[in-house]
Amino acid sequence: MFFELFNKNSKFIPWKDFLLQYGKKYGIILFTDEFIGDKKLYAQGDETSKVVDNFDYPKHIMPWFVNGNWLLVKLYDYDDEQKTGYIRWRNDDGSLRVFIKAK
Repeated sequence: MFFELFNKNSKFIPWKDFLLQYGKKYGIILFTDEFIGDKKLYAQGDETSKVVDNFDYPKHIMPWFVNGNWLLVKLYDYDDEQKTGYIRWRNDDGSLRVFIKAK
């Protein structure tokens, strides 16, 4: 699966589009070192917005919408509870905090 994403006919697409296109198909994973102490779902794409829920060990994360460095996701936690909210998918310096779930 992963190699079919990157073949000789591939064209450059921005991270935002890559994340939505393939994330909706395969799901995404968190870079766990980026989320230490920050496993929160926010009401809006802003750290000052209300925290609507927390998560511990997400089994599946599905992206829905990108708003700047924030990503609206639906996730299923280890106890199969569905949760929805925004997570930060990219730091201000452009480094990624999530990636496509490659099989």
